[in-house]
Amino acid sequence: HLGFPWTEELFGVMASCPNVWTDISMSRARPHLLAWNLTMARDYGLLDRITWGTDYVGKWVDQWVPAVKADVEWLRAELNPIMKRCGWPELTDEEMDGLLRGNSARLWGL
Repeated sequence: HLGFPWTEELFGVMASCPNVWTDISMSRARPHLLAWNLTMARDYGLLDRITWGTDYVGKWVDQWVPAVKADVEWLRAELNPIMKRCGWPELTDEEMDGLLRGNSARLWGL
């Protein structure tokens, strides 16, 4: 959740501690804040240590799987238009892939 509501403080820690990572779970509820925080993360050179996450699936997997798919589809389809409307640079395909899978794969050595 990008350390919300202490995202800038988290970015300060991440800048000086290369083994600290974060995720963007629960961030869809605040889409403009997510877009701004990812813009800041890019400026600070931290975007490659941010991953997408589901947070908590629980025991009702049949209800959560569609929600997880919807989150991924939302990120792919809606995040860049928000960034563009706000005048912030859009995420590249490589950056989006990093958020959704590549950064996690690198973290876990997969």
